[in-house]
Amino acid sequence: MSNKPNRFLFEVDQSRYDNVTINWQNSPLSEFGIYAGAYRKAAENLTTILLAGNSFHDIDPCPIIFLYRHSIELYLKEICLLGYDLFNLLDKQLLLHGRDLEIDKLWNNHKLSPLVNVLRKISDQLNWKWDLEDSFNHFKNFVDFEAAIAEIDELDSGSYTFRYPYDKNTGTASLDQEFSFSISLFQDGINIILDALDGASMQLKSEISNLINNQKII
Repeated sequence: MSNKPNRFLFEVDQSRYDNVTINWQNSPLSEFGIYAGAYRKAAENLTTILLAGNSFHDIDPCPIIFLYRHSIELYLKEICLLGYDLFNLLDKQLLLHGRDLEIDKLWNNHKLSPLVNVLRKISDQLNWKWDLEDSFNHFKNFVDFEAAIAEIDELDSGSYTFRYPYDKNTGTASLDQEFSFSISLFQDGINIILDALDGASMQLKSEISNLINNQKII
């Protein structure tokens, strides 16, 4: 007899094509990049639909901004996890908030800039050259990349600004009155950031794999 509870919403129907299986690998710490890509894809699809229409409500981009921001956070946390593995292999210290990076501490807040600081340490260790492909001439190097992340943190350090109209900490609106921006220009910039993070993640995986293989040979 099955102990599984009856489900009203999350049901499986074998006669349908749209059943999905989540956590089939049972390796959650290795799936941050996969989740980041899924949130990015959802944001891109919503943006395409939004911009294809003749008009849209000013509030409509808010879920899109949240999805893009969450994708960035997930990529950065994946990079921190990979950096943790890399520095362990190198027998070196990787710091977060001035202390040894501890995996459990990654989930304590949503602020992005401390995670970028970890990325900088990883980048310096591996002597990465940051020459971002930006036809709009916004991003030239890692300093520009950091500045863009800092801009997100200034507006939305806790990942709440575009989810709620009200900030309970300040007792005011989440955004300044008549806060305005171009959603298409935002998407152009955010895609440069996400491409860079995705590339950094893939490069880190390659570096770790090479280190492990070299250690096996030795």
